[in-house]
Amino acid sequence: NRPSVANINVYYKVSNGKSLKNISWVSIDPESLVPSDDNPNVFREYTYLVGGDTGLTEEFNIFQIKIVFTSSNSSKVPVLRDIRAIALGV
Repeated sequence: NRPSVANINVYYKVSNGKSLKNISWVSIDPESLVPSDDNPNVFREYTYLVGGDTGLTEEFNIFQIKIVFTSSNSSKVPVLRDIRAIALGV
């Protein structure tokens, strides 16, 4: 659930067997704009696809995802109900 005063930002990093510690986070844009909702009982599905329709061209076997919630009103914050992360090989 994302209230109108809030935002959800998603980042990722990948590696091919090396530590992710020194790798920078890369922002992911949502596939489509999803409307906000001030009703706390309404949850919508947000979809993010790293690399767009062609996918990520960089080979990897380790990945991390970071989700950052922001809000201009501390009493209206985003709430996450379920999360799915799928990594497909070539």
